[in-house]
Amino acid sequence: MSQPSPRKVAKSLQQLLETRKPSVLVERFITWALNNYVNEENLKNAIGSNVDILFLSLNHFHLGHPLVAPIFRLALQMFWTQFIDAYIADATKIYTILAQKPDVKAILDTPQGTDYLNRCCKASYESLYTFAWEGYATET
Repeated sequence: MSQPSPRKVAKSLQQLLETRKPSVLVERFITWALNNYVNEENLKNAIGSNVDILFLSLNHFHLGHPLVAPIFRLALQMFWTQFIDAYIADATKIYTILAQKPDVKAILDTPQGTDYLNRCCKASYESLYTFAWEGYATET
């Protein structure tokens, strides 16, 4: 699987910011990111290392790159409900996307796989929340 360039990812995110139907593009982006990164080998390695596969999937697309991070942060802030609440916080939706690959589904259908996916959704939610809103909170 090839990694897209930071410029290509930034351009895709810019299109998201300019669209009138963000939920459609968000769904496509999440599906694309997961389908292009998560495979049997990556999932087994992530479970064995107790590393969040959802966050790895997103990082694979340079979302922390200086060219991409500000646009991604803005997209998260603008479309938090469509992006995070509707997908990342919903393990069933993530499962539905990942389970399209029979070898990945077989892993996720185990008790260990189910527990792992639920922990990933929680960890990704927390990580993305910190990324999106870090530095924007005010002290009281």
